[in-house]
Amino acid sequence: GAELALRGQAFDNHLSWGATYSFTHAVFKEYTDSVKTASGYEPVSYKDNNVPFIPQHQFSVNGDYSFDLNDKILKSIVLGVNVKGQGKTYWEADNNMYQKFYATLGAHLSLNMDKVVVDFWGRNLTNTTYNTFLVNSQLTKQSFAQRGLPLQVGADVKLHF
Repeated sequence: GAELALRGQAFDNHLSWGATYSFTHAVFKEYTDSVKTASGYEPVSYKDNNVPFIPQHQFSVNGDYSFDLNDKILKSIVLGVNVKGQGKTYWEADNNMYQKFYATLGAHLSLNMDKVVVDFWGRNLTNTTYNTFLVNSQLTKQSFAQRGLPLQVGADVKLHF
């Protein structure tokens, strides 16, 4: 696998940005199991299949732009946006079940006062549907998944003393 991360500032430090990317190629070198068939148990090889629960790709991109103000109360406003994505993730050794690539969008607006910062934010603004985890029960022959969080909005208040 490989990872790359970049970050920087521009425009007299008014723009802060960052980007990350990771690639993982995790496959079984050797893995033989047995599966139940009509005639008994048969060996099955998962050699060269992707290892479950490891995303092949992940990335993020973010940027914040700060607007300085000449106001007695409001010192600056920060607008920010981010995108996070994850590539194909297999859920089982046979590689039959997987989560396709997905990405989520987020944004925020911060109001910076001398001792108080109010940050209004939104996550998964496109309300993307995805699974963060999935298992297939051999006993019940059903799949159980943990869904990713849907669209969220909120506000944070920070006090500086």
